[in-house]
Amino acid sequence: MGTKAAFIGATGATLRHVLAWTLLDGHQAAAPISVVRNHEKLKKILLDLGVPEEIQKSHLTIVEGSSRDVSTVRKLLLNDPEVIFSGIT
Repeated sequence: MGTKAAFIGATGATLRHVLAWTLLDGHQAAAPISVVRNHEKLKKILLDLGVPEEIQKSHLTIVEGSSRDVSTVRKLLLNDPEVIFSGIT
């Protein structure tokens, strides 16, 4: 299995594409984790980018909340990511 990646701000203009490519190239990446304020928005974005709902359900862990909230970031880190991508500006 590949590197376990975390995404903070995955609904942003750039990071959404990186997350979609990661999910679509599933044989090379471990199940990614994403922190977003609105999980429904992320699901729609990923569908629009060609990531089927089945892949989202089986290969993506979504932590809903703010990246500025300590408990949300803790939940993300408890998933033990090896690399963290941030789209926060």
